[in-house]
Amino acid sequence: MLKHVRESLVFGRVADLLVSNGFSFPASVPGSRRVAGAALLFGAAALLGACGDNDSVGADPDAAPPPIEVDAAPVEVDAGVRELSIEFAAQVGDLAAACGAGPYAGLGTDGAEVSIADLRFYVANPRLLRDGVEVPITLVQDEVWQYQDVALLDFEDGTGACSTNGNSAINTRIVGTVPEPEDGGGVGDDEYQGLVFDLGVPYELNHLDVTAVPSPLNVMAMYWAWAIGHKFVRIDLVTGDGAWNIHLGSQQCDSPEAPSAPPASGCAKPNRPRIALADFRPGEDTVVLDIAALVAGSNLSADAGAPGCQSFPGDVDECTELFPAFGLSFESGDCEDDCAGQSAFSVAAGSSLL
Repeated sequence: MLKHVRESLVFGRVADLLVSNGFSFPASVPGSRRVAGAALLFGAAALLGACGDNDSVGADPDAAPPPIEVDAAPVEVDAGVRELSIEFAAQVGDLAAACGAGPYAGLGTDGAEVSIADLRFYVANPRLLRDGVEVPITLVQDEVWQYQDVALLDFEDGTGACSTNGNSAINTRIVGTVPEPEDGGGVGDDEYQGLVFDLGVPYELNHLDVTAVPSPLNVMAMYWAWAIGHKFVRIDLVTGDGAWNIHLGSQQCDSPEAPSAPPASGCAKPNRPRIALADFRPGEDTVVLDIAALVAGSNLSADAGAPGCQSFPGDVDECTELFPAFGLSFESGDCEDDCAGQSAFSVAAGSSLL
C-alpha cells in the first residue's frame, strides 16, 4: 500500500508540473486518471530521452520552468513511515496573493495600494509536534523544490508584475515522511498536533557555491552573494510611488574575502525565524502567509534608502517596523521570545495530507 502511495505522490507531482508548464488535461478527466496519464507521459518522455542527447541540464526554477526529475523506480517507503504533504498559501488579508491580481488596498500604516512582483520563501527543518516533542519531517529529495532539509515555496507565476524575475513554475507545498504513531493512529489523528519550521536556509547550506548546488538552492533570484548567502524571503511589492521589497536574510557575515567567499563562522545577525503553529492539524490545515499582517506596522510610502526592508544595516526604519512580524529583533537578528510574537504565518482549515 505504501508503495502505491509513493507512486501516486511522484506522478501526482509530475501532473502538477505538466500543468504548470502549459499542458492541459480535458476537464472530463478525473484526478486519478490525470495521475495515470502523467505516468504514461513521463514514461514516454523517458524512452524518447534515452534515444537522444545524454547531456543533462541542472534545474533552475528562476531561469525557466524546472524539468521533471523523478526517479524511474520509486523508492520503497519503510514500514512504520507515513507520507504527507503540507500545503502553504499566500494571502493579502482575505484575498489570495497573486501576481496578476490587485492592486490590494489598505496595506500598512499608510493604507497603501500594492501589487505583487515576487513572492517566494525557503522553509527548513520542518517538524510536527507529538506530545510536545518535535518530530522531524524527512523531505522527499526531488532536487527541484526540495533538497536535504530545505524547500522553496514559490507563489509567483511569471505573470503581471512578476514577469521581470519570475516564471510559470510554482510550488505551494512541502512533501515528506514522518514516523507512524506507535499506537497505529494516522498522521491526521490527535497523535500529531502542531507544526514548527525555520524560515530560511540553514547556515551549513546558506554559503555554498550557488553554481554547484542542486535546485532549489541555485535560484539566482533568491541569492545575494557567497558571503551572506540566500534571501530567505523575497516579497517584492509595487506601490504607487515605486517599489517596497521584503528581502530577509543573514547579515554581518564575516568573510575574509567578502563578498566572493563564504564566512569563516556564523553570521552575527542570522535573521532566521522559528515559526511555531501549535494549532496546526496535519491532514486538515494549511499554513498561510498573510502579507497584510506582515506589513501592518510598516509605512509603505516611506523609503529611507533601499526600497523597503532588505535586512541591511542601513534599513533601520523599515526593518525595525517589519521584523517583529517575523518574531525577530532587527538589532540582534535573533528571535525575541523564540519568535512567539510572529504574526506573518497562521493556520487555516484545508487538507494537507495526501
